[in-house]
Amino acid sequence: MAKKIERKSSSWLDVWITIIGIVIVFFGFLYFTQPKELQIQSLAPEATARLPRLVKLGNDWIHNRSDTWLIESELSDQRDLQHEIDLFARFKEQMDFAIDRNRRLPQVEQLGRQYEHKFFITLFSTMGGGTSKFVTKNLNETRLDSLQEVVMFGKFAENHPIIGGQLLFFKAQWNALIMGALQWADSAWFDATFLHELYHAHQFQIQAPTSQAPMLSDLWVTEEIDAHNLEAEVLDLRTGGKLVKKIASKTHSGNDLMSFMDSLQAKDIQEVDTLFSSAGVPESGTRLTEYELMFATEWLKQHGFSGDQLKTRQIQAYRELFGTVVP
Repeated sequence: MAKKIERKSSSWLDVWITIIGIVIVFFGFLYFTQPKELQIQSLAPEATARLPRLVKLGNDWIHNRSDTWLIESELSDQRDLQHEIDLFARFKEQMDFAIDRNRRLPQVEQLGRQYEHKFFITLFSTMGGGTSKFVTKNLNETRLDSLQEVVMFGKFAENHPIIGGQLLFFKAQWNALIMGALQWADSAWFDATFLHELYHAHQFQIQAPTSQAPMLSDLWVTEEIDAHNLEAEVLDLRTGGKLVKKIASKTHSGNDLMSFMDSLQAKDIQEVDTLFSSAGVPESGTRLTEYELMFATEWLKQHGFSGDQLKTRQIQAYRELFGTVVP
């Protein structure tokens, strides 16, 4: 039977997998999944140069953390199958709660009209090159093509090439969200991250130009920024407006955005993160990425950028932090 396990994550290797995985492994994943006629992008020299800072920041902040995996190994018998079905029922409930708890936000209300009570879950398998096993019951009342698939994976698959060390992402080729069966430390972060990826699913379903754009083009980055902005709005809503205020209070003036970003230390991230329950390595890595983008956005706002100018500078900041388009 699948077990809930505790895994200590104190080594530098765990942190490298989490932080670098968000950046380099993410782009490697896209290399193998993007249509080959699209030009593949790479990390910008300036973004590559900042990776040691990001890794050090993560290593200083994310240390001696524990992860609780709810699925450890591949299915082996019917007892395992029943365990997964029961577990998936709870995850489906949390997905609907993520919409219901945050539907005061217009974008979440829109997502709710399309997806609420319309999730079905499959289990990722490393057999056959990485496929999903259908394990959800009671779907006779509705057509599968009207539902949104969510593929869950366990600890056994976290370093599979298709997963690439990520915790939660949208895979367009499967039209599915891919999610680690991890015990999330804080429901606010589950909500925010899940709705971020559900936004990508929505954009893909309506065939928005941003969802079809080459990786790291202006349109591609625009959708990523919009999804991160939604994530930030959810987190700020769940903290009663405290998160944005905390970020703003720690954003100091200066003439150069990247100099400010380079000045951020683990204690700054930790002070912001005290608004939430402490998390393990994968969830903390997700938080660090969002905090970085929130700090950059707040710095831009404090320097008078808004509207289209703000979006243009956010695109530039995203590339400088994480990558660029190859000429």
